[in-house]
Amino acid sequence: MFKNLFVGAGVLLALSLSPLVQADWLTQGDSYLENMGNETVTLTFSDLGEHSYVKLNWDLYLMDTWDGYNEENEYSTDFWGFSVDGQSFDWAFSMVKNSNDTNPDEGFRYYSSNPDIHTLPVTSRLDNVLFFDNYNDGWIFNHTSDTLTVTFFAYGLQKITDESWAIDDIYIGTGNDFVALDAIGNLQDVPSPLIFSPALLAFLMLRRSKSRNELRF
Repeated sequence: MFKNLFVGAGVLLALSLSPLVQADWLTQGDSYLENMGNETVTLTFSDLGEHSYVKLNWDLYLMDTWDGYNEENEYSTDFWGFSVDGQSFDWAFSMVKNSNDTNPDEGFRYYSSNPDIHTLPVTSRLDNVLFFDNYNDGWIFNHTSDTLTVTFFAYGLQKITDESWAIDDIYIGTGNDFVALDAIGNLQDVPSPLIFSPALLAFLMLRRSKSRNELRF
């Protein structure tokens, strides 16, 4: 495994010396689009083949009056998160990006009282929706167990007609090469099965790096 990614000849050489890389699907396109409140969605997988990493991509919807976290406001206790085999991550989310919001992904789209909101696959009582397309650009974890449990959850929300959430297009895959899984990009956009030659992986790495540089500058 290569811990450092050097874009250019170094990556091309590294990938050209690597064997054919294959990743295996665990789930493709699972959706939970009903309005959910302080509850959980748990996905459990067993009999996983040999692998070193697991990658996750999904879309996240938050509806109505999320207030983030403010210890001086009894209504600002709105958290959403997920866990992988008990390793948990959660953040405060607010409809307005401010100090009450600890969510790491600022690439969301805000829908409020406009015609486009009615094209979304979720229901909002107040016509307020935050949409995160491929939340946080996905996640890759070290993982070797033959079982996997992924849980999505929220807590501290008010009644479901005031604050709710939904997730869509959940894709999860395993693989043996971090560089390969990262180069693939968003699993939602990848055909099945995930089999890539070293040459194609090199191309994907260069394109992914160029995209990141464009975003950075």
